[in-house]
Amino acid sequence: MFTKNSYRLFVVVLITFLAALPVAAQGHRGGTPHPGTSAISSPPVTTTVSGMVQSVDFQYGVGYPNFELKANNGLSYVIFVGPLRYLDENDFELQAGDEVKASIFQDLQNNSCWVAAILDNLTTGQSLTLRDASGQPLWIRRSNSGHAGFGNGGANGAGSGQSMHQGQGPGALRSGQPSIDLTTLETYIGTVTKVNIVAGETHPSIEVTLQSGNTAVFCLGPWRYLDQIGFTANVGDSVVIKAADCSKDAGEFVVFSITIGGQTWILRNDDGTPKWYFGNRG
Repeated sequence: MFTKNSYRLFVVVLITFLAALPVAAQGHRGGTPHPGTSAISSPPVTTTVSGMVQSVDFQYGVGYPNFELKANNGLSYVIFVGPLRYLDENDFELQAGDEVKASIFQDLQNNSCWVAAILDNLTTGQSLTLRDASGQPLWIRRSNSGHAGFGNGGANGAGSGQSMHQGQGPGALRSGQPSIDLTTLETYIGTVTKVNIVAGETHPSIEVTLQSGNTAVFCLGPWRYLDQIGFTANVGDSVVIKAADCSKDAGEFVVFSITIGGQTWILRNDDGTPKWYFGNRG
């Protein structure tokens, strides 16, 4: 029979035990993993899977961007990438329906989580390396070293059959911050003086002479998306543009929406997330 003191001791021991349980055992609560937690082996053991993207869960500054891949081996994988700004700055596109080959590894904190090391979008022909051979994020170094250093651990790794799009991301990921300063978002009015929009162009843009007399370059979106939404612009067009400062070039602006001749095209969501991550290419 418990005495009062033994009961108190039992409660203290129970609380201590529960507090010591691994994060993965407590379930996904949508929080950020403890900073400094090492959740990857060094070097990480990678596996390569190929298949079709089912959905993407990308949002600037919130959680951990990830996508669901239905692999050719019949398994489903929820694959966490890196901060959205890293994909955006490297002009890497990803949409539902894209065929993707991914070099991935499991997060040691939660074996249900997969982390992307290399992504090859077979639909667009784009490739993006997110981590070096030791598993360290390249967005911390702000460099992209290509595919060097990563091998393929095998053609078929164990997959996850359930989506975790709203759950906590892997401890190996390390979140990043948005690269677009929304406080600089404003409306610009002017006349198009130069158009740089051609098939295959990596950075389509237009040059505009503003009402103030200054000239500015407005960065749009990937040519594939502009073609998909039927966007056109010509020299002499009057434009109304909602845009924010470009973090990479003080003389350029990132377009959220653009209106020409009464027609408006939306290129980014209110939080800066590119719309081309959520459309389906025809």
